[in-house]
Amino acid sequence: SLSSNESLLLLVVVVVVAVVVVVAVVVVVVVVVAVVVVVVVVVVVVVAVVVVVVVVIVVLVVVLAVLVVVVVVVVVVVVLIVVVVEVVVVVLVVVVVLVIIIVSSISCSDLSRPDRQQDLPVTMNIWNIFLVVVGMLSLLATSVASPLEEEKQVERRGRRRLIAANKIRKGSKSSSSG
Repeated sequence: SLSSNESLLLLVVVVVVAVVVVVAVVVVVVVVVAVVVVVVVVVVVVVAVVVVVVVVIVVLVVVLAVLVVVVVVVVVVVVLIVVVVEVVVVVLVVVVVLVIIIVSSISCSDLSRPDRQQDLPVTMNIWNIFLVVVGMLSLLATSVASPLEEEKQVERRGRRRLIAANKIRKGSKSSSSG
């Protein structure tokens, strides 16, 4: 009952509507795909940044731990070396003193016999060696202790000068304000 023009017009309208619907669906699909791609890219970038930050933090923690271990090992080694040196020095001093005492007591007991009277120079040499060793040890102790003592004295003098300068400043402020 429709005329040919009306049916042609209806066909054109249906085709146009169908094309518009297809284009709209394609546009929606393209937009959805683009949004999904953008979201995936953002997620990948965020995950990459988080991974890099975590790796940097782990590397820093490992480096810090290694530094702490190295410092502790160095301190322990230095302390052990100092303790061992002190123990060795004390043991050597004790051994030298004991040897000198034993040798001198044996020499002195032998000197009471007339045939051993000529050993007196040997005993005197032992005492001279003992005195030289004690003198060297005392010089060593003094050479170790004197720089520390000088440093303390310089520090004390500096404090005294600072206190005196502060007193002078306070005195000049109070006299100028009064």
